[in-house]
Amino acid sequence: MQNLQAVAQVAPSDERIAEAKSQADSDAKAQAEAQDAADQAQENKDTAQKEVNQAQQDKASTAQGLQDAQAGVDAAKTSQDAAQADKDAAQQAYDEATEKAGTADQIAQAQTKANEAQGNVNDQQAEAGKATAVEKQVESDKATADQAVTDAQSQANKAAADKKLQEDIKAEADKKVAEAQQKYDEAKVQGDAAKEQAAQELADAKTAQVTAQADYATKEQAVQAGQKSIDEAKAALDEAKAGSGVDVDAMNKGIGGFFESLINDPTLNDAQKQQAQLAYDVLVNNSLNVPWYDSEVSGWLNKGEYGEDSAPSIAGLKNGLTYIDAVNGLRTANNLNTLDINLYAMAIAILNSQHGGHSEIGADAENWAGLITHAYNGTADPDEWESAYAAGQLYGKDWPFIGWYTQEKHIFEEMLKEHPGMDGMDAFQIFQTYPDVYKKAGHYLNFIMPSLKSMGFGIGEDGAVWDGSTSATGTLTQEQFRNLVNAYVAMVEGAPDPATVAQARKVYDDAVANQTQLQAEADAAQKALDDAQSKLDAAQKKYDAANDQTTIEKLKQELDDAKANADTAAQNVKSADDAVADAAQKLQAAQQAQVDAAAKLVLAQDASKEANATLDRLQKELKSAQDELAAIPVADPVLKAKLDDAVSKLAAAQDAYARALAALDAAQNADTSAAEKLQAKLAALQDANAKFADAEAALATASAAATHSKAVYDALIRLKIEIDAANQPEKTADGGNDGPASENTASVDKAEAPVSVQAASKAAKKVELATTGAAVDGIVMVMVSLTALGLGTSLLKKRPK
Repeated sequence: MQNLQAVAQVAPSDERIAEAKSQADSDAKAQAEAQDAADQAQENKDTAQKEVNQAQQDKASTAQGLQDAQAGVDAAKTSQDAAQADKDAAQQAYDEATEKAGTADQIAQAQTKANEAQGNVNDQQAEAGKATAVEKQVESDKATADQAVTDAQSQANKAAADKKLQEDIKAEADKKVAEAQQKYDEAKVQGDAAKEQAAQELADAKTAQVTAQADYATKEQAVQAGQKSIDEAKAALDEAKAGSGVDVDAMNKGIGGFFESLINDPTLNDAQKQQAQLAYDVLVNNSLNVPWYDSEVSGWLNKGEYGEDSAPSIAGLKNGLTYIDAVNGLRTANNLNTLDINLYAMAIAILNSQHGGHSEIGADAENWAGLITHAYNGTADPDEWESAYAAGQLYGKDWPFIGWYTQEKHIFEEMLKEHPGMDGMDAFQIFQTYPDVYKKAGHYLNFIMPSLKSMGFGIGEDGAVWDGSTSATGTLTQEQFRNLVNAYVAMVEGAPDPATVAQARKVYDDAVANQTQLQAEADAAQKALDDAQSKLDAAQKKYDAANDQTTIEKLKQELDDAKANADTAAQNVKSADDAVADAAQKLQAAQQAQVDAAAKLVLAQDASKEANATLDRLQKELKSAQDELAAIPVADPVLKAKLDDAVSKLAAAQDAYARALAALDAAQNADTSAAEKLQAKLAALQDANAKFADAEAALATASAAATHSKAVYDALIRLKIEIDAANQPEKTADGGNDGPASENTASVDKAEAPVSVQAASKAAKKVELATTGAAVDGIVMVMVSLTALGLGTSLLKKRPK
């Protein structure tokens, strides 16, 4: 009770839980917003890194291109010088060799004109190459300007989103300032009146707690006294249920007492009760007028003479149970119906077992085995009998069935080969037609008679007897018979007085009912005490708060903190505004640069077209000058051809050199642009990295706050649930009694019997206390010598039941 009181004192209020829930929700929202900001910063950082990587690749490519272009210029210059030397040599040879050709002035003028035209073409090719390079560079600049506009727009959008976030944070901070101001103002105006009221409430709560404590102590003493009454009543009930031990009179009656109990058993039908009466009369009253009854049976029934394991004894009844499954096992193996229990056949089997062999009484078929006095502990599977028989284990645990059934089955199958006419005959027909065969295999044939419906078993000091019957009137199922035997044996071996048990149970039930009422009153007193203590704690807390200036100081500090947070939030909003303006300015500049780049591209495209048009015109003039030079007659065609070839190669070398110079100029421009672009991307990456680090730090702070507030809220919820559960009153479970004891397929010999009775008594107590349990009788196998074993068979005519 004190533990419950202590737990209740720290129970969280609904207001505290609601505050924790609100804080957890707020921090979770802040965490989600910080996560979004961090994700955007990560995306911007990744984009910037990709652009730097691409710019670095572009710079490496342009540097290689510049190196290759310079090598091309050097190679083209060497080729041009060599071609010029070859052309000069060819020209000199041609001039010296010809006199009849045009004059030297004509040729010189034509050559000069061609050379000038070639020079003009070379110069214009360089200009056209430059114009084309400029056009490509301007196109690259235009693409860079387009990307810059996209990036600037993204930054402007991000700045706008950040501004919205900071405005939301500021609004929340302003709200907390207002709340803190209200709490502070309310606390300041309480004054002395609040202190006086808190003092009075504290005094009243103390008085109520003392009263509740005294009432609870009284109720708890009553509960302890009531529990003592329950313990005493339970001990008396257990003692009454233990009974007086073995019912000696019932034990002396043996199976006759069992049959007598069935005559009036309300669970049996009339036919079954009549069978019980017939069996009782045969066994107890000698209704069949057996001549040896007085000398061999009545002495035991009337005086308890002979042995405790005699066929009519309780031990004989229990031993007989162990043989039923084996008989039905062999019936099942031969695709025959199983046999129910016939009480009349059982009485006959008991008499013949006590007699020690077949007699003038019997059922429709009977098997007997001498000196079988114990419970059967072998298997019910004929296949296992067959394996034991094949191994030569004839007289093991499976005896007498390995002799009655397995051995004689082999004998019959061999004799069937000699007498095939027996195929399809039953035991009675074979007995009449082939008596010698029946004499050797009669036990086997009796067991497999298709017409049998029921059976009985008798086990005693003078052997085992099985009787089979074709009657199904008033029979009991195996399970029904087994339950009846087990219930009767349990009653005989330890029977309590019903009246004493009933009285003891009434006293116990009344004590339990009274204790339930006392416990309910004690629980109510406990709850009242808990409530009084809670109110006292609340009053004390209120009183302490009214007299403690630290509360005011704490509220003032909370107000100052809230204002500081609001100022920080306002500054963040201003910074966000500045960032929005800066992003807008950068976007406007990028858009203007985009417009300027587009205009430059138009001019570069026009200049490239004009340069290429001029190059086409100059190439036509070169062709005309070369044609005029070629038209001047020369004296030596071979020298002229060499000269023409040299001129052509020189022109090609000059053209290649001009193109190499143009390519070098373009490569220099591309390398310079790539270097400038790389520097810009590196600066953008540095800025993205810094912003990502800031976003990660903000996310870590928000996550820590969310985790803490969520943990606080979860802990308060678990604490409240556990306290509510702890305050519930304990329930007392009322147990029941299991059904009858578990099946017992064996017997207890004389030395072991007292221990089994004691164990059954203890099991009954455990059932009462633990609501479940089962009594299991011990199994003791009595080993007997089989050296003098005798077997016999008898098939008698049906007798009236």
